[in-house]
Amino acid sequence: MPVGHGKEGWLIMKKRVFKGVAGVLSFVLLLSCAGCGEKKSETGSASAVKINETGYPISDETITVDVFGSRSSSQTNWENMLFFQEMERMTNIHMEFTPPPSDTIDERKNLAFAGDDLPEVFFGVNFETTELLTYASEGQIVPIDGYIDKYAPNLKKILDDNPDMRKDLTATDGHIYALSTLSTAKTTFNHFFINQQWLNQLGLKTPTTIDEYTDVLRAFKSGDPNGNGKADEIPLSLAKSWQVNWLAGAFGIWPHDNGIYVDGDEIKYGFTDERFREYLGWLHQLYSEGLLDSATFTQDSSQINAKGNDGVLGSFFGSINANQTVGNDLAPQYDFLAPLTGPHGDKNWIKEPSVKSRFSFVITKNCKCPEAMIRWVDYLYSMEGAYMFTFGLEGKTYTKLDDGYYQFNVPEQYSTKTEFRCKEISPADGSIPMISGDWREYGKVMKEDLEYFEALDRQTAAYAESAKIRYPILYHDGEKSREITSISTDLGNYVQNMHARFIIGDASLETDWDEYCETIKKIGVDRFVALYQEALDNRNSK
Repeated sequence: MPVGHGKEGWLIMKKRVFKGVAGVLSFVLLLSCAGCGEKKSETGSASAVKINETGYPISDETITVDVFGSRSSSQTNWENMLFFQEMERMTNIHMEFTPPPSDTIDERKNLAFAGDDLPEVFFGVNFETTELLTYASEGQIVPIDGYIDKYAPNLKKILDDNPDMRKDLTATDGHIYALSTLSTAKTTFNHFFINQQWLNQLGLKTPTTIDEYTDVLRAFKSGDPNGNGKADEIPLSLAKSWQVNWLAGAFGIWPHDNGIYVDGDEIKYGFTDERFREYLGWLHQLYSEGLLDSATFTQDSSQINAKGNDGVLGSFFGSINANQTVGNDLAPQYDFLAPLTGPHGDKNWIKEPSVKSRFSFVITKNCKCPEAMIRWVDYLYSMEGAYMFTFGLEGKTYTKLDDGYYQFNVPEQYSTKTEFRCKEISPADGSIPMISGDWREYGKVMKEDLEYFEALDRQTAAYAESAKIRYPILYHDGEKSREITSISTDLGNYVQNMHARFIIGDASLETDWDEYCETIKKIGVDRFVALYQEALDNRNSK
């Protein structure tokens, strides 16, 4: 979410407190970068180190860069990871990491900017669009778009081939200040799953409409499909409000958690739409019949996962594979549920955006050789670089099999692939600036992933026609951002409470709906929509 009044005021206060310290640190930095401050680039950076525009190493001299990262508890020290060691060998860029624990990352990041005690680069640290605009206006981070054509051929090709990605990365002043995960894969990622084994047990077909789905959920509740003689089946289980809205596409709308979505070139607010009222009515029907988990508004994903491993779930919201929710043993029972057709013939699904909204690579004013760092990160926007980040090195962490596929060699001391990656290869469970594509296009496919790709192809085919992005990345600066934050907070608190009440039955969609809509109007929804519309218009004019 954008930065609010309290956070911004805190930042200003901290700047005053740390101003003296920042001056001392700046002096130390100047001493440490002797020989790197003689030549000004077109973007205002200074570099006397010769950067090789192509090939490796990036520089014939060793360049040391101060990098601030976000290390989760599952990760080893970054300097011990294979990816960073191999990148140093290849590029001649040595990184000195300052990776605070991820649970303190926002506080440490805020302190760094407040005290003007900045590293040269932030890597794997999340930035919101509003933060980027704020820090750019204060000169603490630098634009990187001026380096892309000359030093980032992989990134340039992606942006040239995908103009909307360039728009997503470009701020209101026309500059690019940060990079993110850029997905070229044709997928939607999030899906609903249904227990195919239960369908077979009860002699039912996979539902294709909202009405058929409702009938299936009723059969799951009454038919003892898990065969244990107990009425313990939970036909549909969801986790809080963010999952509740995902089936609204069948009713003709696809709102974000804040109610906003794009229809053509127009911003709309879904939560006062009569179609959303009808959707809430359907959810109330499911709840009143015991088809929707009574714990929906209090449980989190881990609690759903526990139920999934107990073998009592009929349908749930998830990602590519069901095993994340129900475990490896029960996952084969489940199949994805294609977008359902609603009562008026609508069939829409929410597609993941191509540019992740978590910006994770930023260069600060203290970076001595920004050209080198753009060349360094550009390798991650090649399939070769992304593959090395994900799987490591051939012959060391993976091997080629006789049939042409590859095998990921997970040592016995690690229970999962992710654990192995995070301990020895790279911070693979974080937000990383890189390309996210289809490994089949690169020609290196892990044999164990063949099932995954088969599922991915079926899901993509089923969802592609109906997939819609709620709205692209939009930039709101200054007072407008603070206004959006204020309205969004008030709206969010109110509508989440009311949606739960409507579904549970504590409020009536017949007698309380008009007051609900009027309250939303008083909170400022018209201004909220107008601010988003202005940002969308600005984006479309780029």
